[in-house]
Amino acid sequence: MSLQKYRAIDIAIFTLLGLIFDILLIVVSIKVLYIWLYISFSIPILMLLYTRWRKCAIISNVVFMVVHFLVICIVFGFHSENIIKALFNGISLGAIMLSVLFVKHIKKNALNFKVITIWYLSLYVVVFGVEFLLNYLFTGYENLIGYIVFVSLNLVIGYALVCLMYKTKNLMKYQITYLLELQKEKELLNG
Repeated sequence: MSLQKYRAIDIAIFTLLGLIFDILLIVVSIKVLYIWLYISFSIPILMLLYTRWRKCAIISNVVFMVVHFLVICIVFGFHSENIIKALFNGISLGAIMLSVLFVKHIKKNALNFKVITIWYLSLYVVVFGVEFLLNYLFTGYENLIGYIVFVSLNLVIGYALVCLMYKTKNLMKYQITYLLELQKEKELLNG
């Protein structure tokens, strides 16, 4: 299998898994629990994809932005206030694209648990900070304490997922380096 085909399949699988969970969590929280719990796996999944494929993950990032926008509008209705909130959510997810700048400077094997934690928390603050500021500036209302409580469950669940992905051997590894290492091992074994 070619590298391009492997990359496309890998990105598609992880994007699809993340989107399925995000859509299910949004729909279940609104339609079953009748409360708006914001739980999303988009940040951890996009971190994983940026780690594995660097700038190629931008495609997945845009897909998450568009799907989140559409799902929020569909679930809450296409009213101007909902469209604005969905748009701000999509824009805030776009801030994850800053990960390209971060991961391109990571040296081989430098992605340790401390770096992953700082990266996740930084992304989280940026994503939800952007969303909060846009809502505050353009809609004129947003309760900071209420907003922090609203997204804190997402922070904890997302961090648990990031920890699990980090602990899974070779999952959060730049795939080109990883595939080259596998190739070298195979050559050494074959001799």
